[in-house]
Amino acid sequence: MKASRSHWFRVIAIALVLTMICHDVTWANQAALSSGGIPSAFPKAAGTAYLPQEIGRVDEIATHQKSKTSAVLVYHIQDAHSIYEAQSNLAKILERLIQQEGVSLVLVEGGSGKVSLSPLRKTAWKSVRRQVAEEFLRKGKISGEEYLQVASDYPFELIGIEDEALYQANLKVYLRALRRKPEVLRRLSQIESRIRGLQSELYPSWCYPLYWAT
Repeated sequence: MKASRSHWFRVIAIALVLTMICHDVTWANQAALSSGGIPSAFPKAAGTAYLPQEIGRVDEIATHQKSKTSAVLVYHIQDAHSIYEAQSNLAKILERLIQQEGVSLVLVEGGSGKVSLSPLRKTAWKSVRRQVAEEFLRKGKISGEEYLQVASDYPFELIGIEDEALYQANLKVYLRALRRKPEVLRRLSQIESRIRGLQSELYPSWCYPLYWAT
């Protein structure tokens, strides 16, 4: 039995890696969720009492009424990217919304089109999927919503909301800027050294305590 579980652990891990590559999803984890109806877990009066403080807080609630009888409800979740505790809490928030509010659609950054991992559920038992997903989550390889989709059987879908062409263009600009980071940091260090040299020449002695205090 132990050997069999080890085999399925490797299978689901490989499948998860391949799925990540095929989707070309970066690990931007901010998510927006939509569902119908007025939420019972998040009443109109925003406050931390409506969400366990250990997993998050409600900062604002605003409703756009489409008609007198219906409203479109969007949950916008802000989180720290690739931080295990934040992503674990994100998964718990999503689970709460799915269970209590019937949320079935999660819109995510860093992807375009359908990016659901639910097909991986067929590859192994839930206990094995949860173990593999937990390991990937701790390493920052998957996000909270991806963890929940692999580790559970909840019926919800992940859709990437990025414009792929625009996203790739922005990514190229970011990578070009990143390559210049060492040079920029070196020049900033030189500027800082020059400023410190001028301080001793230009600042009166009584300014130093004030300068270092700020």
